[in-house]
Amino acid sequence: MHDKKEWTPYTMSLFFPTSDEKRFEKDGIYSSTWSFIFRALDKSIIRVLRGSFAMDPEFKINEAKYEIVSLDEQDIPDFSSPINFKTRSPLIILSPEHSEDGKDAIGPENDYYEDVFIEKMQKFYNMYHETDKEFKVDLEIKDYERKGVRVSKKGFALPAYELEGRLDAPQELLEFCYLGGFGAKTALGLGCWDVVK
Repeated sequence: MHDKKEWTPYTMSLFFPTSDEKRFEKDGIYSSTWSFIFRALDKSIIRVLRGSFAMDPEFKINEAKYEIVSLDEQDIPDFSSPINFKTRSPLIILSPEHSEDGKDAIGPENDYYEDVFIEKMQKFYNMYHETDKEFKVDLEIKDYERKGVRVSKKGFALPAYELEGRLDAPQELLEFCYLGGFGAKTALGLGCWDVVK
């Protein structure tokens, strides 16, 4: 149903601090509560996740221990008109034919970036729905910041990007990308994004 090397039908944001007393220090961010966003095209994935957290709400990341205290469902934004977006986790676009560093990933400084970005949106939509639709999509990247993302236990890193931009595309394609994420390796928590009002 999907290309395991590139895309999976779900995505997750980075963890972000949500307590009123959060502090940003040189050695890190301090907060008593944190949140993250998980989205999936297949609702059964969400049900399994909810069930898992209901049975065992505790989990560990490195040395930090967390406990899930609430799960909230978000509404899907209105995608009937063009939107401004911002990534919630870094995004990787793979294009071996346009990559210059041998790592297959390209960034917004690449002349082909926006074209490949749109191509991937349509490719994953068609793969998931087993169709061959073509959509009219206009994409403008307004701002970006490069991030290094480790994608294996050996420390192999790919260039990933936090993006801000504008998208004009059919509602069904935007909803699909909102739930499934942008770009590659969404199963690792990459490519999650939100609409900026």
